[in-house]
This record gives sequence, C-alpha cells and structure tokens, in this order.
Amino acid sequence: MLDRRTRVALAAMALAVFVIANDFTSLTVALPQIERTFHVDVSTVQWVMNAYTPSGASSRRCRPPPRRRPARRSRRSPVRR
Repeated sequence: MLDRRTRVALAAMALAVFVIANDFTSLTVALPQIERTFHVDVSTVQWVMNAYTPSGASSRRCRPPPRRRPARRSRRSPVRR
C-alpha cells in the first residue's frame, strides 16, 4: 500500500494531467468555430494550435516554485559549554 504522501503526489499529478488535457481538448473543439468566425483557412488554424502548445506548456512550467516553510527549531535548550 502507498503511503499518504505518495497518494497525494499521485493525485496532484493526475489532476494536472486532467487540467492540461481538458485545456487542449477545449481548444480543439473551438478551432472550427475560430475558423468560421475569423474566415481563415485550415493552415492558419493549425498555426494557432501549434503556437498555443508551447506557450501553454511554458506558462505552466515557468512558474516560481512554492515558498517553503522555514525549518522548525528544536524545543531543546541550546547546549552550553
């Protein structure tokens, strides 16, 4: 059985994959409407998808890491010599 930290990490990664897949699926569904609205051809719509992929990936990857808590000090009194 997996420990709690491993299960939480696995759930976080699964959620991230779901959000990214949902994001690209919604763009794929919207592409025909974008094509009709802006009166562009298929190659332009493909360019939009190709431009969106690296920009979407880099915006998710280049975020600063979360701040860490400072280390806890022990409650023991300091050693005196």
